[in-house]
Amino acid sequence: MSTDQQATQPIRGVQLHSYDPLADVGDDQVLRCRDPETDWLWFYDIRGSEVRKHHEYHDYTPRPVSRTDAAETTTRESVEADSISRAHLDVRTGDLDGC
Repeated sequence: MSTDQQATQPIRGVQLHSYDPLADVGDDQVLRCRDPETDWLWFYDIRGSEVRKHHEYHDYTPRPVSRTDAAETTTRESVEADSISRAHLDVRTGDLDGC
């Protein structure tokens, strides 16, 4: 194998994540995440170009995060992530009365 070919071979045991869990989240949706080991619940949404995390620990107050951080967190083996209606987050934050 030539040196050029060796340089293009993946490093054993290293995975580059190109998966974007937010790619299919629509304007009226959020990504709900739950860690069954800790029972923490949090959501990700996108406002314009900004990704925001709404964590139960912070009373769902939105905090900006990078898209990479969101992808790395949601792809952890223990984290369950689902795209759901924004109404679920709105009920928790009091922005919707649930009716």
